[in-house]
Amino acid sequence: MSNMNIQQPDSFEFTPENLELAKQHIAKYPEGKQQSACMPLLDLAQRQYGWLPTAAMDVVADMLGMAPVRVYEVATFLHHVQQRTCRKTSRTGLHQHFMLAAWV
Repeated sequence: MSNMNIQQPDSFEFTPENLELAKQHIAKYPEGKQQSACMPLLDLAQRQYGWLPTAAMDVVADMLGMAPVRVYEVATFLHHVQQRTCRKTSRTGLHQHFMLAAWV
C-alpha cells in the first residue's frame, strides 16, 4: 500500500513548545552527531500531529542536515510510528494501524 493514497498535509511546523524540545534533543549530541536525534524528533512530530506525515519527516531532515530519504529510512524501522491516521472499523471498533512499512 502506497503512502500516496492518503491525504498528506502541504507543510508541517513544530509548535513553539515542541520546537524548543526538538532543539533540546539536538543539543544532547556533540557536533557532527546531531543526526542521532532523528528518532526523538520523529516521535515528537508524531505526538504533535497524531501520525507522521511526509512533511514532518522533511522538517526533521532539514533540522538535522540529513537527506529526507535517510529520515524515511529511519522511520520505516520505527514500528510504533504511524504514517497514517488510525481509523476504527464500524463493526468491531478495533483500530487499524498503518505502519511506515508501507514505504517499502
